[in-house]
Amino acid sequence: MPRQARVIAESGFYHLILKGNGSWVLFEDSVDMKRFVQQLKKSFDRYETQLIAWCLMSNHVHLIICEREGLLAQAMQSLMTAYAHHLNERQGRSGHVFEDRYWRVPIEDDGQLLEAVRYVHNNPEKAGICDAKDYYWSSYGEYAGMRNAIKAADTTMILEMLGGPRQFMEFCSLRFADTYSPYKGHRIPDDEAVGLATAALGGRNPRSIGEGEASERVRDIRALADVGLNKTQITRCTGLGRWTIMKALGEG
Repeated sequence: MPRQARVIAESGFYHLILKGNGSWVLFEDSVDMKRFVQQLKKSFDRYETQLIAWCLMSNHVHLIICEREGLLAQAMQSLMTAYAHHLNERQGRSGHVFEDRYWRVPIEDDGQLLEAVRYVHNNPEKAGICDAKDYYWSSYGEYAGMRNAIKAADTTMILEMLGGPRQFMEFCSLRFADTYSPYKGHRIPDDEAVGLATAALGGRNPRSIGEGEASERVRDIRALADVGLNKTQITRCTGLGRWTIMKALGEG
């Protein structure tokens, strides 16, 4: 089956997600992470791609970028090829380091852009690692004006939109103010299901759904389905039986 054509954002802004191929860990230590950031800046400078926000996790990478000259494919090819060469050489391995195709989500308005930036910076907290402000390998520190932060992103536009570093930190702290997900319209990864469910419930623990009235339970289950969680994920997040989920969704 031929690949589906990429959707082009009129704004030029995208949320990109790169994942390790199979179970491949992309970053063993700070040496790998530093090398990736160095190559990221080099490739993006070469192909006129603006880096707005970024976050490196052990097996995937989030990037918010702006590119209006049609050079994004070349920028990403340069980045992924160079880093794959580094990792293969360092580990004495060969083969594909990244999944064959990176995830690309078009961003079409200011609201979506801001939510995507917050989502990227809060990724370490959603993964249970640490607060966004304590995670070194993202652009959070640069936005917040931290002295030891890595300088890689162009923070000017987002800081102007929010009003400055303090407002940026306040905005990121509103973890459950939205239900943004780059996977809307596609299957949401299981490791993001609980965080998205919590956001959909306004910060409440999804396990609390069973404690309310029947009408409230139905409303909450439908809210989880509305943000893209499937029935299996809703069952795991809430602890409710599958029959209860199906009945609330009108399928029982």
